[in-house]
Amino acid sequence: MQGDNPNLLGFKHVADVIRTLQVGVSGRITTRLESELDETSLISETNAFFDLLCEAFPDLEGVRNGSMSPVELRKHSLLGSVTMLRVLAGVHQEIASTTSSDEDTHAQVLELFSHLSKYMDTPIKSPSHWLESKAFREGSNAPTARMGDMGDLRTHMVSWLANKPTWLFES
Repeated sequence: MQGDNPNLLGFKHVADVIRTLQVGVSGRITTRLESELDETSLISETNAFFDLLCEAFPDLEGVRNGSMSPVELRKHSLLGSVTMLRVLAGVHQEIASTTSSDEDTHAQVLELFSHLSKYMDTPIKSPSHWLESKAFREGSNAPTARMGDMGDLRTHMVSWLANKPTWLFES
């Protein structure tokens, strides 16, 4: 979604987020996996993810409650980027694959995303921790959508949770 489109996500983008929550940013849903997936669970997991995003990022809560439009969000925040939302889904999936419960996943992802909420302004200016990954260029409003770059950005973000850099986790 770009420019003046009044929607934050299209159907294809929601499907991309659902896929990413299941198999990561570069994973594929095979015929076998597709036959094993339960639609009710997919809906529940996706809704929980979007609720978590709104809990962690006040701007997304603003879009949800109508106090901010997707157009306004895209003008000043990485959260207006479908690619960034897919990367956040990939971070969630990666953390979920290493935690023992949905509650642990929620707590860890919420911790990371809540700290990241103050670093979502665009355009990206140097110096920026976003530029450490290959996914951003100075002056950009969104990460690149290449799978390798999205995977690199996901890896950087997950490492930030593990390493707790002071720039991110200071009060």
